[in-house]
Amino acid sequence: MLAKIGIDVSLDAKTKSIHFKEVKEGDADGNPSDMYMLGWGVPTYDSHYVFSFLLESSGSWNKINFKNDRLDEITAAIGVETNIDTRNQLIAEGWDIIQDNIPYLPLHHQVVNQASKSNVDIHARINNEPLFYFANVN
Repeated sequence: MLAKIGIDVSLDAKTKSIHFKEVKEGDADGNPSDMYMLGWGVPTYDSHYVFSFLLESSGSWNKINFKNDRLDEITAAIGVETNIDTRNQLIAEGWDIIQDNIPYLPLHHQVVNQASKSNVDIHARINNEPLFYFANVN
């Protein structure tokens, strides 16, 4: 599909241990990848998780070198803000900055489906790791 818009790509399938090491550190020569797949679930349901890891200038997974001073300020502020209205305003401003800059271009969005027998009650979790300890079998 990308070839239709003039982007040549080749698949370089690797184990997770090699792939994520190269995303974080570059290849054997230290060169960063131009494109990579990174699955990112948000177990906290909170924007601060995404901002602090993927978008803050010093974020441990900000491998695109995105830098926005105002977003860094917002990320720090929402990390400690307890007033829900103020925090929500900061989060909305942060997402506006992200949408205006488009630092990431998602090419794939995986929908996770979970199913069980009708007599099993288990809640789906955002990180796709069910806690069977809390399951009920009727």
